[in-house]
Amino acid sequence: MAKGSMREQMPVVTAFIDQLREVFGREYIDDIIRAGMRGKPVFHATENGHEVGTPVYRGAPLDMTPEPCHRRTGKPAWQAALDQQKVENEKGQGDGRE
Repeated sequence: MAKGSMREQMPVVTAFIDQLREVFGREYIDDIIRAGMRGKPVFHATENGHEVGTPVYRGAPLDMTPEPCHRRTGKPAWQAALDQQKVENEKGQGDGRE
């Protein structure tokens, strides 16, 4: 992106970044932006079809197994819900999805 063009292409983002610089300091915010542009998921912005930085991965880290939410049955909640839906479908009370 050419120098100065980010302000024209992403005016809301640049205004927000300017406010962050006032509050937290230019050097600190610029370091975070540079890290995001180098692939670290610490800064990401989109506006008017333009994108800058690295998107933040939303989900469980790959090296961790999230613990399931258990109901009183001891099953993970999603499995209990599927089992209940199947029972309701067999009785003709469900919404038709299996």
